[in-house]
Amino acid sequence: MKIAIVTAGSGEQSALVVQQVADALIVADGAVNVNVVRLRDYVQDLASALTALAPERLREVFEEVSVADAVVFHTSIMNASFAGLLKVFLDVLPEGTLRGAPILMVGTGGTQRHSLALDYALRPVFTYLHAEPIPTTVFVATSDWGSGGDGVRSVGERITAAAHELIAAARAQSLDSEGSVPGAGRSHGASPESQDDVAASASATPVARPRARLEAASQMGSFDVAHITDRLRDL
Repeated sequence: MKIAIVTAGSGEQSALVVQQVADALIVADGAVNVNVVRLRDYVQDLASALTALAPERLREVFEEVSVADAVVFHTSIMNASFAGLLKVFLDVLPEGTLRGAPILMVGTGGTQRHSLALDYALRPVFTYLHAEPIPTTVFVATSDWGSGGDGVRSVGERITAAAHELIAAARAQSLDSEGSVPGAGRSHGASPESQDDVAASASATPVARPRARLEAASQMGSFDVAHITDRLRDL
């Protein structure tokens, strides 16, 4: 199982939380392969993707996300919302890359007053992108360290619970994909028209999701804003 962690955080607190999430995923499933993508290393590439062609190294990140069985998105919470760096990444991420992907949202901030930002600011974005964010989120404030966490569970306990939930969601989707057979349930006497309808419906089943996500991510290579601008001028 492959899990990508995309982090738009900065500072020691963010690095510590991301490491704890990665460790918890490995403990939850010893066979999991965790890859961490730090968006701060791709600032220039993201700026280029906004105005022209996405650089090759950024397209490799898109592919890494597209083939992951689940994705963790971590962000620092600033001004009651998620980081602008993550917003840029989601803006240039090819459409369909996250379709059907189980998502864990993780946030870090200076105060517990930002604890709902993941649900009211970030969750709707993933819903729009047709991803499948799990119900549980993890928000860690500065005051959580060296204390009882949120007064209910410690930071480690919350991260562990979220990691297990994400692994379970990824496993469930994998089982659905393996069990989904295009055309299954088709009656032997079906007309050609109804068979076409079944085939079209099968393309939207979980078995097609990984391939569709990878194809969506690879489309970014042919995206050229300058070419589109020239075509608009000709209209």
